[in-house]
Amino acid sequence: MALVERLTTRLDEELSNVEFGTEDVPRVSDGWREAVPMGSVMAPDAGGPARVVLFRRPIEEKATSRSDRIALAQRQLVELVAELLGRSPEDLDDVAGPDGLNG
Repeated sequence: MALVERLTTRLDEELSNVEFGTEDVPRVSDGWREAVPMGSVMAPDAGGPARVVLFRRPIEEKATSRSDRIALAQRQLVELVAELLGRSPEDLDDVAGPDGLNG
């Protein structure tokens, strides 16, 4: 995803120990009653990297078109990276590129 590339290029030092990935669906318990998450952020553990993961199927289910799916994935990615870095998503919109999330 081009946005991951822009974020890691512009936030190289802050994201140097972060892995980005996708999975089809999140693992949730049988009794899960909340909305299915579209992504997840995991702090580093035992010397391993932090991870930011987008879940493909929940994003596809919420989106109404291809462009909507791309925008939703990008928004989710920015929110997860912001959470990981302890920043606001709005701070990262400027980092995402000259056109913000649409660039």
